[in-house]
Amino acid sequence: MAKNPTHNTSKTHIADLVYVLEKLGVQRVMLSPGSRSAPLVIALERSEGIECVTITDERCAAFFALGVAVARGEAVGMVCTSGSAPLNYSPALAEAFYQHVPIIALTADRPNEWIDQGENQSINQIGIYSNFIKASFQLPAEVHTQADRWYASRMVSQAINTSLRAPKGPVHINIPLREPLYDLAPYDQANLPKVIEEIYPTSSIDSTIMVNDEEISSLKDKRIAIVLGSHAPSNTLKSVIEQIASRQDILVMHETLANVSCTSGISLVDPLVEYIHENKAYHLLPDLVITMGNAVVSKKLKFLFRQQNIEHWHITPSPMYWDRFQSLTKVIVAKPTDFLHFLDKNLPESSSYTIEKSICQSIERRCTALRDLTIDLVDESIDYRVYQVLSNHIQPKTNIFWGNSTPVRYAGLFIWNDQQHFGNRGVSGIDGQVSTAVGFASQTDALCLCITGDLAMLYDSNALWQIDMPTNFRLLVIDNGGGNIFNIIPGPDKHPSVNHRFTSPHNVEIHQLLEALGLKSRVSQANRDTSSLDTDMEWLLDSSKEAKGLVVRTDGLQSAAILKKYFAEIKNLQEKDN
Repeated sequence: MAKNPTHNTSKTHIADLVYVLEKLGVQRVMLSPGSRSAPLVIALERSEGIECVTITDERCAAFFALGVAVARGEAVGMVCTSGSAPLNYSPALAEAFYQHVPIIALTADRPNEWIDQGENQSINQIGIYSNFIKASFQLPAEVHTQADRWYASRMVSQAINTSLRAPKGPVHINIPLREPLYDLAPYDQANLPKVIEEIYPTSSIDSTIMVNDEEISSLKDKRIAIVLGSHAPSNTLKSVIEQIASRQDILVMHETLANVSCTSGISLVDPLVEYIHENKAYHLLPDLVITMGNAVVSKKLKFLFRQQNIEHWHITPSPMYWDRFQSLTKVIVAKPTDFLHFLDKNLPESSSYTIEKSICQSIERRCTALRDLTIDLVDESIDYRVYQVLSNHIQPKTNIFWGNSTPVRYAGLFIWNDQQHFGNRGVSGIDGQVSTAVGFASQTDALCLCITGDLAMLYDSNALWQIDMPTNFRLLVIDNGGGNIFNIIPGPDKHPSVNHRFTSPHNVEIHQLLEALGLKSRVSQANRDTSSLDTDMEWLLDSSKEAKGLVVRTDGLQSAAILKKYFAEIKNLQEKDN
């Protein structure tokens, strides 16, 4: 275990903590500098099985850890000092909680007797994340007996296992420490702590008991829609979804972050929903909607299904009552792949949805043609065209991190070609988007592209100087002069006198900031007469081993107007192809 097998921190229970972390598979820990956490740093540096990365800004460190955990599919630790430092973990822990990502937050603290006594860097840290973690643990400040040591190490095992138990998620271990903090002492390798490992059956649930015969019979001749929210890339899920989508009686609607793009499914969810809603074409809707995966981006879809009160089943590996459409009648605890195999095997295919499904597919094709026509009529200073150029140049197998607000919504207006898609849609906040992408990029050799708006980039600019930037990292910043989502959504336009309070316009030269932070960058100001966007995009997405950033300046107001015009014209499309 140890690089120095004889001496470790004098805090034996801290050396034990690191031993348990390593034995239960925590291989990476983010460290943020501080004095109170010194015993943790000393013990971690002596571990041969744990890789440590130092990131000064705790908020960036936490989102970086989130990206690493998503990339590796395993628990990641992070260590900070006491006081306000742990509070900076909060946004990333909340995101990890709702994405079901295992994170171990290790926060150093002062002993209880010095809390609220005017001591430096001290607050009451017990329960500070209580609303968005799976569990919180408080280690003893000191261990004096073998029973104390057993209790502390048992608690660490419990914390890590809790984080990894479905549904996965973050846990908090608060660690009060008394001075001295930097002393070393012999560490007895012959008397190591016991490690408790949780074992789970690997076999899937018996598919015959997912839905009984009576319920299966009730589904015959029903029109079924399957809606996939965000989901980690899975070839198994992708394969079974392709099979299910080929059935005449099931319509598959999958958002970009679902990572299951299939030829017979609906990728352009918002345009299709817009057509149905505006034309009151409710005859195209299903009798039953089955959801799986995490968050659904489309607000239009949620509004339509709530309005129509369509029966809803949710498929989830662990019980989660996500009544997205206010019509939930069943929660089926199963892996999505298991349920879909069961459904395909046990439900005889019917022609109940054949005509309506064909019409939906025709509408999607017409929405695609209208999109291309709309983009052809505008120059490259419009957001819509930037995303079209991106879709033309992005290579398969690229990992794309979609920023919240406008980027992830534009993503849903295109069909992507075998890329992997990610986004912080647990809480969907503006913070940490770049840090998460950088963390992910540090764990893979494949190209990683982060697409974000100008405000989100400025908000998370600390991500770019914390570590040596991974050479496979690319950053695309759509600089439309502020938060352009507020020029798109209904509401803010009713209050033009205060619109600037929503959009937060700025005068920052973002490409200069990127250069100052050490990221090689370009700025594109292309228009119809001086086209350079294709060239700039090729430069950004090439295979060179060099981190890069491209800032594309667009017209926010015009971009919003073009997007609104596109959706307004969808209403007039014909249902069937000529």
